Amino acid sequence: MTSIAVNCAYEEGRQACIDGLAISECPYPADDPAHDAWMDGWEAAHDKVEAEEAQEVLG
Repeated sequence: MTSIAVNCAYEEGRQACIDGLAISECPYPADDPAHDAWMDGWEAAHDKVEAEEAQEVLG
């Protein structure tokens, strides 16, 4: 798998989280390198959202 394809899968995962999809909705099979990239993108977006929400609570 090319680095471009992995980067694309990462961005797809990030956008999926932003769009409200569950992490379990990853479209790639577990043995595909794009699976890990998609999951990493989803988790990065999720972590950012959680950090922003915590910042709002703390003021």
